Amino acid sequence: METLCTVCRGNMQLLWSDVVDAEGLSTFSIYKCSDCGLGKTWPIPENLGDYYHSQYYGGRHGFTAKLCDRRRIRFVEKYCRGQSRGKLLDIGCGDGSFLQTAKTQGWDVWGVETHPDWAREKGLSVMETVEEASQHAPFDSITLWHVLEHFRSPVTEIERVSKLLSPRGKLFLAVPDWGSLQARFFGPRWLALDLPRHLFHFTERSLVHVLSEHGFRCLETRYSELEYDLIGWVQSALNACSRRNNLFFKMVTGKNCHVSLVQRIVHMVAGSALSSVGLIPMLLARERGAGGTLMLASERFENEGCN
Repeated sequence: METLCTVCRGNMQLLWSDVVDAEGLSTFSIYKCSDCGLGKTWPIPENLGDYYHSQYYGGRHGFTAKLCDRRRIRFVEKYCRGQSRGKLLDIGCGDGSFLQTAKTQGWDVWGVETHPDWAREKGLSVMETVEEASQHAPFDSITLWHVLEHFRSPVTEIERVSKLLSPRGKLFLAVPDWGSLQARFFGPRWLALDLPRHLFHFTERSLVHVLSEHGFRCLETRYSELEYDLIGWVQSALNACSRRNNLFFKMVTGKNCHVSLVQRIVHMVAGSALSSVGLIPMLLARERGAGGTLMLASERFENEGCN
C-alpha cells in the first residue's frame, strides 16, 4: 500500500494486523498516519459490493431513526437561518428517511444512493451517482451522514462535492471518531471500525485538514450522536467478551442473525443491561469532546482554513 497519508502526506505505519471484519469472515490490517491520525483499512477489496448485503441499506437506526433525522435537520437549519430553504443533496441517503424529514421542513431535496429503490419508493428524487446529481447543481446544502469513510478516496469525493455547492454553500458531515475514547479503549473490537466497509478512519484533525484543503471553513464540530455513541460502547464491550461480532447491534436494528435462540437471549439480556451502564462513559466522553462521532458543519469559503 502507499506509505504516505491520503490526507496530509504524512507517514503511514502499521497499527494492527489480522483484524477480523464485521461478519467474521476475513482479516485486514489498519495503518495510521503519524501526523494527522488518519486510519486506513488494508487491503481494500477489489469488489466491495460483496460486503454490502441487502440488509445494509436502510433501517440502520432502528426505532431511533426519527430522533436522529430531526436532530440532523436542526443542525443543518441552524446555519441556514435568515435564508430561504433551498436545494439539499444527501449523499448516501439510504432509505431516504432524512430526505423525507428535510422535505417536510420545506427543502427541495435530492439524494444519491447506490441502491436507490427504497428511497424512490417514497417518491424521492434519488440518483445512483454523484455525476448524475451534478446535473441538478448547485445545491445550497450537501449532507454526508456516515458516508465519507466508505469512499475509496475521501479526498477526491470532497473535491467533487465542493463543485456541487453554491457560493457560500454549506457542507455537513458525520463520521465515526477514531480519536474517541471508545475507539481508543476497544481498539480492534470497536464497533465503528466496521471492516472492510469503512475504508478510512477519521480523527478530528484529519477531517478538518481535508476540508480546509478544499476551501471549507468549519462552523461547528460536535462530538456525539446519541444512537451511535451508546451502541458503540455497548456493542464494543460485547465484542470484547464474545466471538460473535455485533450480534446485539444486528438484533436491535432488525437484521438477520444466524445464531441459536440461546445466543440471541444472552446477547439481548447483556446488551440491554449494558445500555443503561453505557450512558455513563458516553456522557463523560461527550463532555470531554471525545464522543464516538464527529459531526461537523462547514461553509464553502475559498482561501480560508478551518478554525
